[in-house]
Amino acid sequence: MMTRSIKLDVQHYHWASNFKYPNQISMKHFIPIIIFLLAGNLLKAQQYPLFTNYVLNDFGFNPAIAGSSDYLDLRMTYRTQWTGLEEAPRTQIISAQTALDSLPIGIGGYMYNDVAGQIKRTGFSGAFCYGFDLGVGKLGIGVSGGFYSFRLDNNFFVEENTDPTLANAMEGKWTPDLSVGAYFQMKNGAFIGFSVPQILNQKVNFNDDTQISTVNNLVPHYYAMAGYRMKLNEKLTLEPSVLAKVTEAAPIQFDVAVRALLNSKYWVGASFRTQDAATAMLGYEISRRMSFAYAFDFTVSGLREASKGSHEITLSLRLGGPKDSDGDGILDPDDKCPNEPGSADNDGCPNKEKEESPSDRDKDGILDNDDKCPDTPGPEENKGCPYGDRDKDGIRDEVDNCPDVKGLAEDKGCPKDDRDGDGILDSADKCPDLLGDIYNQGCPKDDSDGDGIKDIDDKCPKTRGAPERKGCPMVSDEEREILDLVLRNLYYNTDSDVIRMEAIPYLDKLAELMVKRVDWKIRMKGHTDDTASDAYNIDLSKRRVEGVLFYLMNRGVHRSQLVTEYYGEDKPAASNSNEYSRQLNRRVEMEFVWE
Repeated sequence: MMTRSIKLDVQHYHWASNFKYPNQISMKHFIPIIIFLLAGNLLKAQQYPLFTNYVLNDFGFNPAIAGSSDYLDLRMTYRTQWTGLEEAPRTQIISAQTALDSLPIGIGGYMYNDVAGQIKRTGFSGAFCYGFDLGVGKLGIGVSGGFYSFRLDNNFFVEENTDPTLANAMEGKWTPDLSVGAYFQMKNGAFIGFSVPQILNQKVNFNDDTQISTVNNLVPHYYAMAGYRMKLNEKLTLEPSVLAKVTEAAPIQFDVAVRALLNSKYWVGASFRTQDAATAMLGYEISRRMSFAYAFDFTVSGLREASKGSHEITLSLRLGGPKDSDGDGILDPDDKCPNEPGSADNDGCPNKEKEESPSDRDKDGILDNDDKCPDTPGPEENKGCPYGDRDKDGIRDEVDNCPDVKGLAEDKGCPKDDRDGDGILDSADKCPDLLGDIYNQGCPKDDSDGDGIKDIDDKCPKTRGAPERKGCPMVSDEEREILDLVLRNLYYNTDSDVIRMEAIPYLDKLAELMVKRVDWKIRMKGHTDDTASDAYNIDLSKRRVEGVLFYLMNRGVHRSQLVTEYYGEDKPAASNSNEYSRQLNRRVEMEFVWE
């Protein structure tokens, strides 16, 4: 950017001051002018950035907006005011705000850069808001704090910069700021807010101790905003709003605006700012994550002859928040058909097509919607199904393997995945290959385990077995050997419930067997020698048998297959007269259990 000498034409500042000065002035005259421009005009009348799209940039002047959306709201605005005038104001602001999950708290922050003439103001601020659900709407109370720097713009240059005030102005001054605000968003579409930026009333002073003090304050600004979003029909929504700003040493300023939102995709609007400008606005939803807005101010003040108007551009990004499951551009909370792509004019649901004429596939005179057997002719009194079809599946009882359960023709009238055709799906049938009834869990009546032996003659009625064992399972020599090996190795050291390493391989084989034989059970009994008290030995035997229980369960054996008992020293396998016999008593015994 081109720099400028101290011998500049002060009429470049005529937009900010009603005073006129000679074209060429000396340093001693110029310093008071700089202070006057900084303190007298900018620090009172135009201290805080101005936005035409104030509804889109409301977080910049009201911290209570933080958390008003259930997504991360990022906004970037660029404004150039009074184009055509050299050194007219230019403003850039970047803001972000969101609500915390599951908490009535909103957080955010913003940074901005504002240049007016040769005066540059930059700053950053963080915001915190607490929300209250009042039933009819949400009330937010917010506060923000940050720092702002005032300095001469970077393109300002002087030939002689020995004046302390000018040097300080070029270096800049940082000052803290605090803003408070309230924002009430009602469920019926109305909103109202009030805020006070620059509440600290901070002083800005570029003089040193040897000069006459030229101190001015960053005065508070008072903002009040209200609006109402009215849905006129499925395609059109109107949003009138008003913003009032009160500032010391300046008249009350009003912005009155109205926006028309079309199909939730486009919007156009107009506004009027008292004693300043009339505005045309438009916006476009590029996607559900991004939107664009533009505003043009037609100057109506005394600057209209020199100004070509003001431009303002805002880009919004929405990250996170509600999903759009069907990808139709309508967020799930607003989509009445979140899993079916639809249109905005139908609340996110597919447009209803003209209903086709009712059909009658089986030509029995009963429309398919009312026909229980739409592919098999039948009389009306039998709801469109033929006589002799008790389950109304369209398959006559004499050829229906499951006449009381609705099934499929390809499965001979039985439900799919029902091998025995008893109307009970194999996944719920304890006897999937034997015809049974639902009251006996798919097994034949009076044969609970489905082994073909009636319960009255079955020694193990709940465990499938063999006739030669009177209904109890056949146990092979190999299977018995596995159990015997465990019994011969499941002994313990004195006062220990830790399984010995030599028993581990045999327990693993037992676990593998029990996983295969899911209807088998094992009874495990814990024992000790006579060392220690009865109560202690009962507890020790319990710990021993539970250790085996958890070991087998960790290898896939179901808990229902394991029965535990513990006896302490009450049932010794040998006398406790010596260490050898005591070792035989420190054990866990096992046996198969057939029910």
